[in-house]
Amino acid sequence: MIDYEKFLKKLGNKIRYYRRDKDFSQAQVAEMLGKEETYLSEIERGKRNITLKTLYSIITVLKINPSKLFDFSD
Repeated sequence: MIDYEKFLKKLGNKIRYYRRDKDFSQAQVAEMLGKEETYLSEIERGKRNITLKTLYSIITVLKINPSKLFDFSD
């Protein structure tokens, strides 16, 4: 089991990876989410808590399977 801060960092790294994989900028995704770019940046760096609603929105915008965000085996 990983601690919460490491969890947020790993989750943020996954979100960044899949955002880049889809060739989206932070600004583009933030706009689609109705959030500020700095908010998404903080999520990607593991510096901000994320609500389930925001997580669901990110998964929807990036069109990814939720399980991909929680595979920390790498």
